[in-house]
Amino acid sequence: MMTLDNVGFVANMASMVLYFLNVMHYDFSGSATTTTNYLGTAFLLTLVGGFISDAYMTRLNTGLLFGAIEVLGYVLLIIQSRYPKLHPAACEKSTCIHGTKALLFYASLGLAALGGGGIRGSIPGLGADQFDYKNPEERKHIATFFNWFLLSITIGATFGVTFVVYVSTNVGWYIGFAISMSCAFSGLIAAALEKPFYLVRVPEKVPCRGSYRLLDKAAVLPNGMEAGKWRVHCNTSGRSEDFDEDDAYPLKHYPHEHMFSSIADLFGPTRNHHGHTHSRFFHPTSLNSGDSFSVHVPPNTGL
Repeated sequence: MMTLDNVGFVANMASMVLYFLNVMHYDFSGSATTTTNYLGTAFLLTLVGGFISDAYMTRLNTGLLFGAIEVLGYVLLIIQSRYPKLHPAACEKSTCIHGTKALLFYASLGLAALGGGGIRGSIPGLGADQFDYKNPEERKHIATFFNWFLLSITIGATFGVTFVVYVSTNVGWYIGFAISMSCAFSGLIAAALEKPFYLVRVPEKVPCRGSYRLLDKAAVLPNGMEAGKWRVHCNTSGRSEDFDEDDAYPLKHYPHEHMFSSIADLFGPTRNHHGHTHSRFFHPTSLNSGDSFSVHVPPNTGL
């Protein structure tokens, strides 16, 4: 499901700035800002998907729900990009879209961001649920699963930033959005048909009940200490595991991810504006596929 969904999501991440620039008639700064707002909203809404899947619904049902919302967003994008009457007229302002056209435009982006973010906050956890963390043998398979999971979404992203971006920029934006919608819908149907084969865990009533134990521990006074108005004590005896530097390993990749969207917004329109092409098929934004595969190269942790 995530492989197919990533085809359209990453393709839009790389090329949406050109859609805003050439079709919606934003200026350079407006198209870049709108793209980063769209991506930031999508990634922020992963928290919503994760919270709902942990507290109220199963991860599979949450993924199916947000997947349907994303497909609806793609449908609205297809409709607006297909009919020129729904395109704003060019103007000298940073944004030229108003009225009903703006309502359709922002509704499509909002639904696509909500659906794409919700899926990414729930579906990866569904894969981890298929293994018993308390079983040492199955716990080893969790890392293997996420390695293959990352490879699969990278393949989907590479297909998106090459083929789908080419179709969108050279054939028609509505066809590119239709391909993205078809991939997302196919993944949605496949996940729904495979529902009987998944191990579905029922969400707990209070998903964060163990995360805030430090609050009551900070109020415990050790023997011989007098209570003060601004004095608290953190008792670390309740910690179940010691901090390991490797536990913070994913944090080392965060600066790279923060820069990715800005780099795509800056160099995508610039290369396209100056007519830089690499072949008859590959669009300049296809260079973003290198960022996808770079995560598979292990960094030198000794630096």
